[in-house]
Amino acid sequence: YHTFVSQDAFQLETNTQMNALVEEVISENPDQLSAALAFQKIVSNHLSNLNIPLEYTAFICRSPIETWNSNQGTEPEKVLLLSALLQKANITATPVAIIPNLLFDKQIGDLLSFQKFAVMLDLENDDNVLLSANQTDDQNLLFSMSDQSLLKLDTNLKSPALFSIEKETTQILAKGTFNFTDSDLSGNLNLELEGAVNPYFSLIKDASVIESLVKGGISSKDIQSFTQILLSQEKCGTQLEIKKEEPFEKLHYYYSFEIPYVKGGAQGWHYTVLTDERNAALEIPETIHEKYVYTFAFSDDLKLVSEPSNIEINNDAGYLHIQFEQSEGKLVVTREIKLSEKIIDTNMYDGFREIMNAWNNVNLQKIICKQ
Repeated sequence: YHTFVSQDAFQLETNTQMNALVEEVISENPDQLSAALAFQKIVSNHLSNLNIPLEYTAFICRSPIETWNSNQGTEPEKVLLLSALLQKANITATPVAIIPNLLFDKQIGDLLSFQKFAVMLDLENDDNVLLSANQTDDQNLLFSMSDQSLLKLDTNLKSPALFSIEKETTQILAKGTFNFTDSDLSGNLNLELEGAVNPYFSLIKDASVIESLVKGGISSKDIQSFTQILLSQEKCGTQLEIKKEEPFEKLHYYYSFEIPYVKGGAQGWHYTVLTDERNAALEIPETIHEKYVYTFAFSDDLKLVSEPSNIEINNDAGYLHIQFEQSEGKLVVTREIKLSEKIIDTNMYDGFREIMNAWNNVNLQKIICKQ
C-alpha cells in the first residue's frame, strides 16, 4: 500500500493550464457541489478512458499533469487528476480504491483487490460525496456502496484507513389514481425516490428530469405538469399530473395498457431469462424496495378483462406481492418487490428466480380491457 501511494502521482500537482481551468470553474460555480460536478464532467467527458487493468501498468500511475497533457488516462489516473483539480479549488478530496467486502482483509494487503477507483469529497456542509472520474453521476455513489470497502489512497496516512459506509435504503414508492376512456387517460401520480434511484445531481440542475423516469404506459410527453414536494440528497418527492391520448395498444377488440414503473427499478434490470440452476453467486445492481399502488377507473364502454389475482412470495432472497383487485368498477393494482441482499448466493438463487420470474411476467405488467 505505502509503495503504491508513495508514487509522485499522489502528490496531486497541477500546471498553469489546469490552474486556469480551476479559476474558470470556480467563477461559474459558486458552491462546492456544483463546482465538483463541473470538474467531474470535464474529466469524464473530455479525457478518453484507457481500460487498462492496474496490474498491466505495473501498478504505476502517471501524474495528473501527464494525464492532462495526454488527454486520456486509466481510471486511477483520472481519479488522481480529478482529485488534483478539486484540491486546487480548495475542496477536500481523497482518491479511494473500491474493494468488494468479500475481498478485503485488514491483515492482508493485495493491490489486485483494487477493482475500481473514485474520489471522496468532504464538502463544507459536512456532506460526504463519492464521484466517479470515468462518467458523470446522477447521484452520490455512496448510496451504491453498501457491499464495498473504500480505502483512502493518501500518502500522508501512516497506516491504511477506510471510509465508513452506512447501509443506505434504495426505495421507489409510487401511488396513482387514473381514469380511462377508450380515447384517453387522465390522473395523478405521486413519486417518492430514495437512495441510489434518486437522481439528485440531475434534479438540482433541472427539476424536469423527473419526467424522464416514468416508463411503461406513461412517458414524459404525457406529463402535463409536476410539483416538486421534496428534494434532498437522500430523497425526492414529486406530484405529477397525467394526460394521455390513445393510451391503449389495440388488438382487434382488446385494449392493452402497460402498468407504469420507474426507471432504475427491478423491471429495468432485464432479468427476464434466468437459468434453472446457477453455480456461482449473482450480484444485482441494488438492494431495493419498490412499491406501486394504482387505482384505475373505467368508462362504461370499457369492460375489464384482466382477472383478479393475488401473488405473494416471501423467501430468503426477498419479498414480492402482486395483486389485481376489482371493486365497484375500479381496478386496484399493487406491485411490490423487496430485495435486501445485493449478492445472491447459490442457496438463495431459486428464491430470487421465483421472485424475478413473477415480477417480469408480462401478463402481470399489463391491464387488458375490451369494448
